[in-house]
Amino acid sequence: MTVPYILLLVLLFALAFVYLLFPKVIQSVAKRAVQRGIISRCQSLVGFVNSKQYLAVVRVVGFTALAAAMFLFIASLRAG
Repeated sequence: MTVPYILLLVLLFALAFVYLLFPKVIQSVAKRAVQRGIISRCQSLVGFVNSKQYLAVVRVVGFTALAAAMFLFIASLRAG
């Protein structure tokens, strides 16, 4: 395995770890970013970031990153 490939695996596992175990932190960071930005006037976006649906999206991103990392890890084991 090459160094960029290992770094990609580590990044994907880290992304999955953070998104699955700390969704409230991701939500608070997104809320601050929306409130500071130009699009803070759009109340529908602020409402979405504050909702439980946003937490569901964060978890889906985490599961997707975990699945991609596992796929790459298994592929690297088979490739030798």
